[in-house]
Amino acid sequence: MTALDRLDLVVRRGELFVLLGGSGSGKTTLLRAVGGFVRPAAGSIVLDGADLARVPPHRRPVNTVFQSGALFPHLSVAANIGFGPRQRGMKRAAVDARVAELLALVRLEGYGARRPHELSGGQQQRVALARGLAAEPSLLLLDEPLSALDRGLRAETAAELVRLQKRLGTTFIQVTHDQQEALTMADRIGVMRAGGMAQVGTPREIYERPANRFVAEFMGVSNLWDGIVRDGGITMDVPSVGTVRLAVAAAPGPAVLGVRAERILVGAIPDMNQMTGVPERTIYAGDMVTYTIRLVTGTIAHAAEPAHGAVPRENEVTLSFPPVACMVFPA
Repeated sequence: MTALDRLDLVVRRGELFVLLGGSGSGKTTLLRAVGGFVRPAAGSIVLDGADLARVPPHRRPVNTVFQSGALFPHLSVAANIGFGPRQRGMKRAAVDARVAELLALVRLEGYGARRPHELSGGQQQRVALARGLAAEPSLLLLDEPLSALDRGLRAETAAELVRLQKRLGTTFIQVTHDQQEALTMADRIGVMRAGGMAQVGTPREIYERPANRFVAEFMGVSNLWDGIVRDGGITMDVPSVGTVRLAVAAAPGPAVLGVRAERILVGAIPDMNQMTGVPERTIYAGDMVTYTIRLVTGTIAHAAEPAHGAVPRENEVTLSFPPVACMVFPA
C-alpha cells in the first residue's frame, strides 16, 4: 500500500506550516517520514541542504511533540524539559539555565518541581512543547498537539503555540484534521488527499480560493452544483439554480459552481444572482443560523445568517448571492 505518492513540498524557514487532511490522507505518515520514524522507498527529505532520508531520527536536528505529550510520568517538569540536552552531554548548569528559560517562555515559572499528573492538559502540552524545543532543533514537528484538549483550552493553547513560534522563529510543521485550527494558526496550509497535496496556500487562499471540488468540500463549501460555463466564461448555466453571473471569467465547458452558505443572503437583492425555495430545516448554532432550503428545482441549498438578526423562515424565500461569491471548479 502506498501512503505517500509523488509528493513535492517546500516548507519555508521560520514558518508555521500545517498539514491538514482527513483520516488516511497521509499527513501523519509524512510527518513521521520527516522525523525519521518512517523511511520512504524513494525520494529525498532535505533540511538545511542535507538529505535526511536515510539519517536515523536521533541524528536529525528535528524534534517531535506527540498528540499525548508523552511526558515521562516519573520525572519532574524540569527533568522532562532537560532530558534531551542532558542526553546530548550538556553540562548541568547549562541544562538548568535552558530549563529555566523555557519554563519562562511557556509561562510555567515555578512549576519545575511538579510531576506531569499535577498539571492540566494544556500545561502538559506546554511542557511537551518546551521539551521539544530544549535542544534547539532546526525543525519542530507537532502531531495533533491540541486534539486531546477541550474547546476552550484548545483555543488558548493554540494562541500560546503561535506566540511561541513567532517569538522563537523555529520552523514548525503541525498535523491536524481540524479546519478551524489550521486556518487560525498556519502561515500556510497543505491540504492532503490520498498521499498527495491537493492544494498548498495561505489560510485565505485555501478558504476563499480552493483549487478543486475536494478542497472546497473539505473546507466547508456546502453548495456545489454542476453546470456549464458559457458566454466567454462570464455566465454559467446551472440546471438546479438557473443562469448565474460570474465575477471572474472561467474556462468554458462543464464545471462545478461553489457558493459558501454564509455568502447566500436571504431576500431578493438587486443585481445579484437569485433563486427561490422553501426552508426545510433551521439549525441554530449560537452565532449563526443555517437554513436547509429546497429550491423550486428540487435541489437543496444552504444559507446562513447571523443569529442576532435572524427571523423565522417558514414560507418560500428568495436567496441572493453576488457574482464575486461564485467559485468555479473543473467538472
